Amino acid sequence: MLTSRSIRGLLVIAITTSVFSSYAPADPATQPSRAMAKATRTVKPKPSAKPKTEAQANVDRIAEALASKDAARQAEALGEVREMLAADPDRSFGNLRTRWLKAMTAGQMHAPAAELALAGVLASPQNTAAVTSFMELRARALLADGKTADALASAKSV
Repeated sequence: MLTSRSIRGLLVIAITTSVFSSYAPADPATQPSRAMAKATRTVKPKPSAKPKTEAQANVDRIAEALASKDAARQAEALGEVREMLAADPDRSFGNLRTRWLKAMTAGQMHAPAAELALAGVLASPQNTAAVTSFMELRARALLADGKTADALASAKSV
């Protein structure tokens, strides 16, 4: 026995089927397959990567040295970072925030990382994005160094 509910259900199915069948190709044999369409598509050459400048190569070299486990390489790189921060603070603090602090924490240099993160905050207090990033990195470095109370204070100040 058909009820009004079952009739409505059949009508919905019939309408849906007729609507969606209009989107299907008429004859699948005449339609090109996806593989064929992909094979005939022209491939644009990818743009070649820009060659690294000497400054970018230097930043990468310092980051590698900071992330290494060799204490002598780390100390030399840390000295270079401090010299660069004194010579050109604007560019160097950007590299410090994006590359060097993360490399320092990867190389287990937590105390210098926390110190330099604080120096980054003091160098650009007007840049709230940089301050937030520096304070987060400082809190992570302090936490990894086992200074939980200082890490908590640093995290709360963000």
